[in-house]
Amino acid sequence: NLARLMPELYVPIKTQNGELIGTILLGEKLSRQPYDLEDRRLLYTVSHQISVTLENARLYRGAVHARENLEAWLNGMDDGVIISGRDCRIEFVNKAAAQDFGISIGDEYPAILGERDVQPEHYITQQDRPIDECVSRCAINFGDREFDVVAAPLSNADGSMSTIEVFRDITERKRAELEKKELEQKAQLSDRMASIGEMASGIAHEINNPLTGVIGFSQLLLEKGVPEDIRKDLEIIHDGSQRVAGIVKGLLTFARQHKAERTYLNINQIVEDTVSLRAYALETSNVNVTSVIAPDLPCTMADAGQLQQVFMNIIVNAEMEMKKAYGRGKLTIKTEQIENRIRISFTDDGPGIAKENLSKVFDPFFTTKDVGVGTGLGLSLSHGIITEHSGRIYAESEEGNGATFIIELPVVAEEKEEELNGPADEPVQAVAARILIVDDEPAILEFLSHMLSVEGHQVETVDNSDDALEMIRSRRYSLILSDIKLPGMSGIELYQHINKIAPSLTKRIVFITGDVNGTNTKKFLTESKVPYITKPFDIKQLKGELNKIINRYR
Repeated sequence: NLARLMPELYVPIKTQNGELIGTILLGEKLSRQPYDLEDRRLLYTVSHQISVTLENARLYRGAVHARENLEAWLNGMDDGVIISGRDCRIEFVNKAAAQDFGISIGDEYPAILGERDVQPEHYITQQDRPIDECVSRCAINFGDREFDVVAAPLSNADGSMSTIEVFRDITERKRAELEKKELEQKAQLSDRMASIGEMASGIAHEINNPLTGVIGFSQLLLEKGVPEDIRKDLEIIHDGSQRVAGIVKGLLTFARQHKAERTYLNINQIVEDTVSLRAYALETSNVNVTSVIAPDLPCTMADAGQLQQVFMNIIVNAEMEMKKAYGRGKLTIKTEQIENRIRISFTDDGPGIAKENLSKVFDPFFTTKDVGVGTGLGLSLSHGIITEHSGRIYAESEEGNGATFIIELPVVAEEKEEELNGPADEPVQAVAARILIVDDEPAILEFLSHMLSVEGHQVETVDNSDDALEMIRSRRYSLILSDIKLPGMSGIELYQHINKIAPSLTKRIVFITGDVNGTNTKKFLTESKVPYITKPFDIKQLKGELNKIINRYR
């Protein structure tokens, strides 16, 4: 084909490595003179320039293709990428960064972060160091998102320097870490509360045993015709003992760790019990408490222990803030009914809550207390408890003018349940019976023996389960009163043995215990449905309960 053109001269076009990429064909000169050496040199020079031009064009196309591939790869990343020059102008931004920050090429940087005229800490400015020393890492906030940023210098083809930054959104990771930490904190708090509950249960049992004797004998004496001056002394002893019993009961309710158990209760009573538990500390902190209680406040279904925990947390927080600020204070607690809701408000005259903190007080781990003083979990847990009750808790405050925490609970109708423990609806006439009392507390044995003997019953007492079991095997009893915590064989184990040798007798057992809130005890009483009376008990309640059972199975 080339021969048909009848070229006079062939000049090859080759790359630097000798690869043939083209040929220059020249026909006969117009002068019909042959091509001399000078012509050939000129043609070879032209051939070389054409080769260089074609090679540069090929390299440019490759560079453009590589850039397109790089941009496609960067735009496919979930992380944001920004390249900016020394003049703080954006030279490149991928789709993720453009979407996250609402920016484009040519925008000023770091104005996108709301820091106009101020270079961010991670921006590379010292380019006279080795590259590996110039790489930096930090975290920045943009709106409600948090980003982990890695920045490094970037050398351009023209010798200038730019900065490339990769922005990774770590908001969800941080939130997950926070939730994990919160769960760990709750687990630790739960373990501590469980330990406190078990310890309180044991202490309560030890207190309630002698307290039962004190209350019981003082009540028996008050029923007798004693002189008036002695009666007053007895009333002081009885009232003081009842107060101790109430404190122990409140402590158990507050410290026990259990699944939410909602009962039909009086909110006013929960408020009074909580204040009583904290009364001494409030008095010594010079905090005067005023209760404005609505007398016609309706009852509602709620968990007494959980509400007491919430009330106690708010009271303690107010006490600490007032004492820290002024060394004294005034706390007003008010209950009222607003339509179909019960409102409980706690108003203090402390330093108040700063406006920027008011929306954060219920956030987990938020606290303004000194390190080691508060965990930042109290109000967060309180918020959770009230929310679980379909209620609402919020705070109102002006800095310098005290604070008010308000709780609103729905009025929920009573859920009828069969009561396992309670006094008879009407007095039941006593019927003479043989009764066995099992308790390791001498004062309780003496008190019960005296009280029941006066009622006409034949009473036998024993201080341990092993001897009680032998007595049950050899004699018949109309009723067995037993403590749950006993040396050696427990009251629960005694019940299980009786169930094996005389199952019908288990219906004639009544437990008298100060350990109702213990984990094992509570589970046993719930599953077995055995009637029980808590120590210290009321004489009328005890007589009514025992007479019901005796008459039922006589």
